[in-house]
Amino acid sequence: FSRVPSSGRCPPAMGLHGLACCVSLGLAALVALPFRDPLGSGPLVGSWVGRGPVPSVVRANVSSGPPPTDDAPTGLPPALVSHAHCWGRYAGRHEMLPQPLPEAPSEAVLAQAGDLSRAIAKGIFDDSMPEAWSHYLAAVSRKIGVATAPTRKLKILIAAFVTMDALHNLAFTLRKLQASGTGDEFKLALFYYRMPLGQLPDLGYLGPVLAPHIVLQWSGTGCKHQYHWHLTPELVSSFDYIWLIDGDVMFDFFDWALFKYYMLKSNALMAQPSSLPFSRLPGERASYHGILQMAGADTKTGAIDAAWETEWAECMAVIMSSKIWEIVYLRSVSVSNTSGLFAVEGIWNAVPNLLWQEGCTDIRSLVVNLTPIRHVNCRDYSNSSSRCGLEPSITECQPLVPKEVESLRRNFPHCDRPDKPMAQWK
Repeated sequence: FSRVPSSGRCPPAMGLHGLACCVSLGLAALVALPFRDPLGSGPLVGSWVGRGPVPSVVRANVSSGPPPTDDAPTGLPPALVSHAHCWGRYAGRHEMLPQPLPEAPSEAVLAQAGDLSRAIAKGIFDDSMPEAWSHYLAAVSRKIGVATAPTRKLKILIAAFVTMDALHNLAFTLRKLQASGTGDEFKLALFYYRMPLGQLPDLGYLGPVLAPHIVLQWSGTGCKHQYHWHLTPELVSSFDYIWLIDGDVMFDFFDWALFKYYMLKSNALMAQPSSLPFSRLPGERASYHGILQMAGADTKTGAIDAAWETEWAECMAVIMSSKIWEIVYLRSVSVSNTSGLFAVEGIWNAVPNLLWQEGCTDIRSLVVNLTPIRHVNCRDYSNSSSRCGLEPSITECQPLVPKEVESLRRNFPHCDRPDKPMAQWK
């Protein structure tokens, strides 16, 4: 953690937990160490060691830059141009199903993977690109042996913050996850942030897709960390991971089997897909954090980073081990509305960093570059009465309190060493 250059504005002696929260306010640099694409010119996936040297890499914002060039598609279908309402971006998605891919992709698809990745990373899309990218990911999966790699079936709780419009998108996402062939179990906790308190919606024709997987629903305005209060440790502990997903992200280019492969291979307690803007148009954005945005192929070598380690995960689509959740829950119920999201992000990033610092885990947080999500960026979450996260305060970034330390001790007993008990961690 000492390798991270600070802007100097974080208060001295604030400790690891305070610094992690300070990072959430955008006051420190992010670093990454990449896997290399096995079809590119870099070393094979698997040669990477999480605790090795971490070079500083900060990605440029992929939603801005020079105009499209001749080496990338330039046409934007009408659906990508509409800014009238998010409904135009979700309509009909529940009816879309992943199509089976041919066993062997064409050589042309593989040859164009570099240009394709650079176009996707810049937000330059056409209707054929998700399928073309799926062909490439299928080739990567066969090359590295995803289907035959040691694995286990997972139970995943998806906590989704949605509007009624976004349910169409969620239905598509759920179907795509189920079609991955991994046999994993996905359950849903749905939070309708624009519905009146206690008034659950009629799922209508989406019911058969979503209802069998729902374990929790809640409606009413509030801040994100207030919805966490319903995700009790007792509920989450029955799952392997909890996946916090914003309603305005699309999984067109995502591949769960490949994402799971890298997450389990690296033993990551926390992971997230790389992010894309919805389109190339002005005003669109992927992530505020450059290091969390998808990176296209290297223009010199043609290699595509498969995944990289960071010390930061944001709330857009982070998946974390259920072993971490109890601390996140405890912090969620103790912070104010105005900076709750920043403080809670800070704690869920502090824990893997702390465990990594003490040698209890091989990696802090993982970004899987090959399996990006698209950020629709609806900007419809604001609630004027709650002022959610509008006044982030460093005073909310407190060190671990005794009950949080006790949670760490229960969930990571091998880390509570006699020579350095957890109570002495800083």
